[in-house]
Amino acid sequence: MNKIFNFVGSILALAGLVFIFYRLYHQGISFNFSYFTLKTECILIFLVIVYALANILLASAWRNVLKQFGTSISSALAIKIYGISQLAKYVPGNIFHLAGRQTMGMAQGLSSWALAKSIFWELALLVMASCFFSLLALPLKWQNISIPITLITFSLVSISVITILHRSRYTDSGAALTKQIIFLLISATIFSIILSTINSSIDISIFPVLCGGYVLAWLMGLVMPGSPAGMGVREIAIIFLLKGLGAEKDLLLAAVLGRTVTLLGDLLFFISVFFMRQGERCE
Repeated sequence: MNKIFNFVGSILALAGLVFIFYRLYHQGISFNFSYFTLKTECILIFLVIVYALANILLASAWRNVLKQFGTSISSALAIKIYGISQLAKYVPGNIFHLAGRQTMGMAQGLSSWALAKSIFWELALLVMASCFFSLLALPLKWQNISIPITLITFSLVSISVITILHRSRYTDSGAALTKQIIFLLISATIFSIILSTINSSIDISIFPVLCGGYVLAWLMGLVMPGSPAGMGVREIAIIFLLKGLGAEKDLLLAAVLGRTVTLLGDLLFFISVFFMRQGERCE
């Protein structure tokens, strides 16, 4: 069944990529780099750096989850293991980065059972954090729901769950969830900035809806087996979820540029941690 799911997921990812590039061709969008101004290029480079740094939040969140299961490691070691293994998520199958993290952790003498539980718990928290953001996307389906109401609801739900975790025996999970929410917020803001750079007429007041729709599309890519880093699935979901908030041409280009930024950010993060010292196992 796992092979079947991975195969179907890979086919859907490939179909999504084919659809996106077909629509790009149909819309007549050219990837001539002379089209981008110096300002646009500087913005994109800056966003790549921001996304690379945001990965530290995910590595730190994983470290918190490990601590929840009785295994403490240094921040430097967590960042190094997470950063090196994370690049394997672009390999078809969508689980190689998890297997790589498990292997690297065991090579450092960490408990295999604690590592396995931490990976499962980390993914569960990521799904939970993404569901919080789906509240921001409610106006996409029900336009009578105001954006301020969704912002208040999102804030109350997020703060309430984090507070409950902090006041229970899951304090470290509460810290991990907080960092994951911040990471998703940064990722969604990056996409929103790219879209507003492409189309300056985008109203800043709809940014919360853009963020909610983006994270919802990100979640679809995350849970799709066989899709490397959600590639193809996330982009096609962005186009269909946000089609009422901008022209298809702008959404297509923003989706592709957004993917480029995250891919280069992951690569920059990988290169940076590859040459860093891992430090001691425990602080």
